[in-house]
Amino acid sequence: SLLEVASLDDGEGRSLRPNNDTFKTLLAVNSKIDDRFSFNLATDKIQQLADSTCSEAFIPDADLYSAVFSLTKKSRADSKANRYAKSWEGEWLRYGCQYEGGFKSVDEFSNTEAMDMEKWLLYAEDCGVNPNVEMYEAVIQAWTETGTKYGLLKAEEWATRAVSSSSPIRLKTFHPIIASWALCQSERAPGRVKEWNRQLVAVSASQPHLKPDLSLLCSQIIAEVSVQSGIMARLGEKKQSSREENSAARSIENDNENAIAMEALFAGAQNCVQFLEEMSLVESQLESPQDTAAYTSMFTHTIRAWGCAARF
Repeated sequence: SLLEVASLDDGEGRSLRPNNDTFKTLLAVNSKIDDRFSFNLATDKIQQLADSTCSEAFIPDADLYSAVFSLTKKSRADSKANRYAKSWEGEWLRYGCQYEGGFKSVDEFSNTEAMDMEKWLLYAEDCGVNPNVEMYEAVIQAWTETGTKYGLLKAEEWATRAVSSSSPIRLKTFHPIIASWALCQSERAPGRVKEWNRQLVAVSASQPHLKPDLSLLCSQIIAEVSVQSGIMARLGEKKQSSREENSAARSIENDNENAIAMEALFAGAQNCVQFLEEMSLVESQLESPQDTAAYTSMFTHTIRAWGCAARF
C-alpha cells in the first residue's frame, strides 16, 4: 500500500516517521488472507515493522498486538445477528447465532482462523506482552464463531484463562459463551448457562461490574426453550422416517422415545417456572426499561415453553 511504502525505510534512511497508529493499521491490514486472520502473515509483518524503524527500538505493546483483530471480518452469521440486534436480547444473544439449530460439524477449515488467533495471543505472551481483554475476547469469539462443540469448549478454556490473568475483564467477555450455550439445543446447555451465571454473580461480589443483568440471566430460560426446540425437531425427523419404515418394532421404539421426549419437554417448562419464581425476588428492584423488558420477556419465554410442551 502507499501507506506502507511511505512509512517503511527505503534503505537510505529516508521515510516518514511512523507512529504507533501507523503500525497498528499496517499490521491489521496486512495480516489477513481472504478476510481471515493469518498467524504467519502477522508474524512476518511485525518482524518487517521491527526491521524498518531506522535502528530505533521497536517494542510492541498489547495494543499493537490486538490491532490485528481490530479490523476483523464481519461475522459469517451477520444475517442472523442482525435479527437479534432488533430484539431486547440483541446486545449479547447475537454472539451465539452460529449455534442455532445445534452444534455444527467440524470441517477442515472451521477452526483455522480461531487457531491462528490463539497462536497469535500465545506468541504475544512469548514476546513478553500481557494480553489485554480485547485479545482474549477476540480469541473467545473466534472459537464460538466456529459453531462447533469443540469451539465452544475452547472458548470456555480461554474465558477461564482470561479470568485468571492480570487483565481487567468485563461482562462482555462472557457474552459469546453464554449466548452459544443458550442457543445450541444441547441437553447440557441449561446447566452450563446456570454455572456461568453463578460464577459471574460470585465474582461480582468483589468486581460489581461483572454482575449479570436481567437480560443475561434470562439466558437460563432461553436455554430451556432452545432444548425444547431441539427435541421437537428431532421428533419431527423421526416421525418422517417412521412413515417410510412402518413396522411393529419401530412403532414400539417410537412410543418409548415419545415418552422420554414428553418428560423432557415438561421438565423444561417446569424449570422455567422455577427460575421465574427465583427471579420474582428482584421484581421490586427493576431499575430501568431494559430491566422491565427483560423480566417481561422471561414470562414470554416461559409461556412459550409450556406451549411447546402442550403441543406434544
